[in-house]
Amino acid sequence: MMDIKVDKDPHLRIPEDQDVRLVYRSSFFEKNGLLKWISDFKLGTAGYRDTIDMNDFFSTDAPYNAHTIMMVAEAMARIYIRKGYGSVHLGGEVRRYTSEIIALMARIFASHGITVHLNADKGTTPIWATSFGVFYNELDGGANITASHSQNFKQGFKPVDEKGMQLLALADEIRDEVRRIGQEAESNSFSITLSALNSPHIKKDFRYLEAYADYLKDIIPEEAFRLIHEAEKAGMKVGVSTVGGSMHENSLALFERFGIKTGQDGVIQYMHWQKRDDFHKVGEIDGENYGCDPTKQIIY
Repeated sequence: MMDIKVDKDPHLRIPEDQDVRLVYRSSFFEKNGLLKWISDFKLGTAGYRDTIDMNDFFSTDAPYNAHTIMMVAEAMARIYIRKGYGSVHLGGEVRRYTSEIIALMARIFASHGITVHLNADKGTTPIWATSFGVFYNELDGGANITASHSQNFKQGFKPVDEKGMQLLALADEIRDEVRRIGQEAESNSFSITLSALNSPHIKKDFRYLEAYADYLKDIIPEEAFRLIHEAEKAGMKVGVSTVGGSMHENSLALFERFGIKTGQDGVIQYMHWQKRDDFHKVGEIDGENYGCDPTKQIIY
């Protein structure tokens, strides 16, 4: 176990190949405004989302940073253990620092003996896949690192329960546990342990696409698929903008499963399909970023 003292500089180098304990001092919380962040922290219906420093994940000048999300992960892990939860999922969208956040949270959960299931073969997991996959794979819960359609300078996370539903029941418990962490920090008794990234408790085995496709086949009538194929033969084209997010790589296999062609010669033609955390500038008008919510005044 490697100890790292956190007392002044928020910028940490956390080795990935070994267990690490971050030993926080009260002076760090005072200097970096974290006690104020703790007093303001709460979970809403959309989970937690806030602004990030687009150039510095560890900067405490922005409310959503490496230190605050590690505190949230530690709080959630403690609650999971008290409730006997032993198996959860973590996934996320195309946003700045998503993979780093997933890695930190997974390592903290794993240090508590909680098994974390990450996407088996894709770099992203949309929120609907987290929701369906947690329920289908009979996990105890999980979280998706997403801020939905918010501006690209925001990050978030949305916890879900064992049914894949929003974790409203535990919202107050997570808030209260974060405040207990603040009390520990003030008394110089707070630390966070992270397992090595190759911990046996961190597994890349979260799968959902085949099961989800079967589910869709059960609820979508065959007549609908027949009409789609007829329209395709008649020359119909459907433009789909995935706005730089996760839906390109996560929808291709679904369309393929149903025999619906994609690409230049297919009925489904993607726009803005390359993964980009600036969302291909969609939602930026005259230098102002409105986010990529299509219900807002967005110019595509």
